[in-house]
Amino acid sequence: MRNILVATLLSLSLLPFGSTATAQDRPSVFEDYASFEAFIDEKIMAREFGVLFQAMGGGQNLKLADLQSITSQTRAMFPRDFEAVQVIKRDEMDGGFAAEGRVYWVGETYAFVYVLLHDRGDEIVVINLALHGAPGPLLSMF
Repeated sequence: MRNILVATLLSLSLLPFGSTATAQDRPSVFEDYASFEAFIDEKIMAREFGVLFQAMGGGQNLKLADLQSITSQTRAMFPRDFEAVQVIKRDEMDGGFAAEGRVYWVGETYAFVYVLLHDRGDEIVVINLALHGAPGPLLSMF
């Protein structure tokens, strides 16, 4: 049940299109893949889930107390900072779209992350991000 709650809270559908701001000023938009990867790895490895959620645009309609609750719940589920990360699956699609499965771990604790990306040529847009405590939901998205 806890995994379902976390996945529901952290599954984000992100549509930041139409803005004239620069990539780094807009939620879920990155200058390139390397900046996306550095950001997501840094935030998840340090278990900064509230910050991650806000940066991906999911915090726009949530109060500070809601974001703190999400952070507390996910930190309880993942009690130690992660030490390793691996992209275990990446599906390239037409039109610059790609789906990625990422696994973060420390000891025998694993976090499974699904990301749907769109490479628009001059920027990378994160369309969807989902965090799970079990591999099944992640693997079923491919």
